[in-house]
Amino acid sequence: MTETDPNRYVERKKRKYTSVIFDLDGTILDRPSTVPQEANLAALKLLCPMQYDIAALEHGLKQVYAQTTQERGFLVPKRKQFALLLKNLGIFANNLVEKLFQEYLRRYLSLVDLFPDAVETLTKLSNLGMRIGLATNGPEDLVNCVIEHFNLHDVFDFVVTSSQVGSPKPSKRYSDFLIKQAEVGPHEILVVGDGEEDAITAEMIGAAFISVDQTQHVVQTETTSFRVVHSLSEIVPICLNSLTRTKDE
Repeated sequence: MTETDPNRYVERKKRKYTSVIFDLDGTILDRPSTVPQEANLAALKLLCPMQYDIAALEHGLKQVYAQTTQERGFLVPKRKQFALLLKNLGIFANNLVEKLFQEYLRRYLSLVDLFPDAVETLTKLSNLGMRIGLATNGPEDLVNCVIEHFNLHDVFDFVVTSSQVGSPKPSKRYSDFLIKQAEVGPHEILVVGDGEEDAITAEMIGAAFISVDQTQHVVQTETTSFRVVHSLSEIVPICLNSLTRTKDE
């Protein structure tokens, strides 16, 4: 964080949390940074029998990524990325787009997993009556498949992606859309994430923020302007205490 204001992102002591919004990658999902590249490579190899050079295909997909991100400011769905790549190659075959996506998905899901305490934490929070949300910049079709693969449909009350909003987090458009989905006041929302964009999003909507550092590389200090936890399970007593504390006041 570059901000020096000690009050920025501070978890308010007297807040009653009724909605918890989680980031995906690095917070709930353990996804090494090399996974997207490896999954792209697996998918693009399907085109090699058509006499396409794998390096050229990787370059072409990177160009699609850069162009669409620059034009729209967010990640378009993976299927759209593959469709644009094929269009640039002069290939028009919808069935091939789906084959590329499914191979990407197969490889992607083989390389990622939920953090050990993710399901238990989400379930406990849901049982407390919390409205649970997922806020991510990931491609919408990929995010939906991850949710389905790990059977998280019944856990999340709402899911927000940048392609769904038409703008990434952190942005005002994304934040405005997110708080509408939460259906509670900003003072009742706790945002849990691992990146600066999550902290900024929390600030933009007036919510509290907690950083979850699964790698335990972040050390909480007196000058840290937000709370740091090293396990998702630590979120449960924080929310429970907020409910109990409010009842007692």
